[in-house]
Amino acid sequence: MLVTLPINKYALNKVGWTYPGQTEMVAAAVEETPLMVLCTRDVRVALATVHVALSEVARALSIESIVERIAALKHHLVVDLGLIDPQIAVLSVDPHAGEHGVIGTIDQELVKPAIDLAVANGYYDLAAHGNVDPASTAEAIEMAIIITRNRRMLLA
Repeated sequence: MLVTLPINKYALNKVGWTYPGQTEMVAAAVEETPLMVLCTRDVRVALATVHVALSEVARALSIESIVERIAALKHHLVVDLGLIDPQIAVLSVDPHAGEHGVIGTIDQELVKPAIDLAVANGYYDLAAHGNVDPASTAEAIEMAIIITRNRRMLLA
């Protein structure tokens, strides 16, 4: 586990830094896929995408990448933090999980299949947690959360 602070990406870019953030630099150095987790005392928020513009998030996601993030978060919570049976909520990408395609289809096309695959692989207990709409998630504040949106939207 490595703890970092925000860096000035603009300034680093001006001096030739080629990475969008230190997360990607560390990942390249160790040849691993990073798991960015924002933490408070009670909540851990893991990101499904890292340093990606909101307009590019949908293209950056895949069923496999979401499942990998769920598995990595569960591993982090159990192995690194010693939590027993941690609760994980997967937040929707589109508002209200797309309202069955009325607002968007990313949740139907990517998030729901990823949750189903994560359940099949034993990473996730759908009956206990489900797909959570961040607009109505009072109970998710008490859970570890993996989000598929830009982190500013959840923290704003």
